[in-house]
Amino acid sequence: GECRRKGVRTVLVLSNGRWPDMVDALRAARLRTEEIRIPSKAGFGFIERLRLDVMERLLSRFGAKDAHLPDLIVSTDDVVTEGAIAAFDGLGVAFPRDAGFVTFANAGNVPIYARRFTCLLNDPRTMAADLVGRVLGHLEGRRDAASEECRLAYAKGETF
Repeated sequence: GECRRKGVRTVLVLSNGRWPDMVDALRAARLRTEEIRIPSKAGFGFIERLRLDVMERLLSRFGAKDAHLPDLIVSTDDVVTEGAIAAFDGLGVAFPRDAGFVTFANAGNVPIYARRFTCLLNDPRTMAADLVGRVLGHLEGRRDAASEECRLAYAKGETF
């Protein structure tokens, strides 16, 4: 699809572990894929710690003069994206000039960047309704009460 049309050959997935099949799917599409997994830690201040962990990992990975950016960066979480923005901004990287960037985000909570992000949007209201439907269905003895798949909408932005 879109990756082939844009000549993408290499992808970096910034993962918090939520989408384990993504790397396999990208590799099955014959895209050279690297994953940097940054697990979220529970507790007070976990969002700030996650942003800082992401920023530090990316500064370490891409801070060398001979480091090569992938054609596309995919982030599985809006908070992970915020840490990535801080790191890449510090390295002088701009999207889409130097690499494409697509982020997963909740509708209404897309990370702020100089250009509108290209996103895979999840609507938390739909997700909550599906969850309530599954719980009620389970309580009523129905197994097919609601979909278990996450429905995402591709929102074309300016970063890919």
